[in-house]
Amino acid sequence: KMEFSFPLTSILQDRITITSLDTPLSHWPAGRGHVNDLRERMAKLDDIINKMGIASSRAQGLPTVITTATKTRSLGHKIYLLADVAGNKVLGFIKAGKKRLFFHDLSGNLREFNSLCLLDFYVHESCQRTGFGYEMMETFLKDANVRPYELAIDRPSVKCLQFFSKNYNLKDNRPQGNNYVVFRQFFEGGGKGYKKGEKEYKSRDSKVEPVPVIGLKSLAREAGANNRLETHRLETNRDLRSVSRNQQPARSKHGLHLKGGSTEFNGVIQSRNAHRSE
Repeated sequence: KMEFSFPLTSILQDRITITSLDTPLSHWPAGRGHVNDLRERMAKLDDIINKMGIASSRAQGLPTVITTATKTRSLGHKIYLLADVAGNKVLGFIKAGKKRLFFHDLSGNLREFNSLCLLDFYVHESCQRTGFGYEMMETFLKDANVRPYELAIDRPSVKCLQFFSKNYNLKDNRPQGNNYVVFRQFFEGGGKGYKKGEKEYKSRDSKVEPVPVIGLKSLAREAGANNRLETHRLETNRDLRSVSRNQQPARSKHGLHLKGGSTEFNGVIQSRNAHRSE
């Protein structure tokens, strides 16, 4: 367990503390007279997050620390901190946040999702397999109002995947090219962040060649040109009909003027009528 020289009771009250580190915790004193006190408490909370982040990266064998107070605060991520406050020990934490990511779905199409991501998940080695991880995860899922299969997991360890398999029966995971892993049900259920009408791209190994982004602009220009041509054609036809109406044969006292300047005289019509009368 992670132990600290300062009393946790001055910083944490609940067994699981939820914070984004951008504002003081609700039970901390507020007001101008407590500014220095708030700064001291925030510094201690940052120290807890930083040390837990180092422990998590070491446990996962990562070359760099992925969870720090500075990154958490600047990116707007959320921390779920599990602690034995009375025993002055921190037991583990979860870090989560939303990201726009591209995933290959079950058909191989590349789609963009606004996903809630499990970014770090750590339980101290001394208290693993005691239900603490499940306790944190359930608190996180309820707070975020998501189901476990709706999560995108960043670089999950073997232990992490075994945890989801054991506790949530999620066995069919789909590793993605961006180091995230999602489960098959993520796509079947639509995913929490599934965006209807999202951009869809074909993978390179698909039979259908992908449409480059720059090509979309060309298609738009071509479509615009076609629309202008169609508009011009309609206007031309309208003008021709107008001219045709204006050039209808005009009657005169001598007869009916026809196209080409020829004339049909009334006398011809009259003579035909005369023959019919005979």
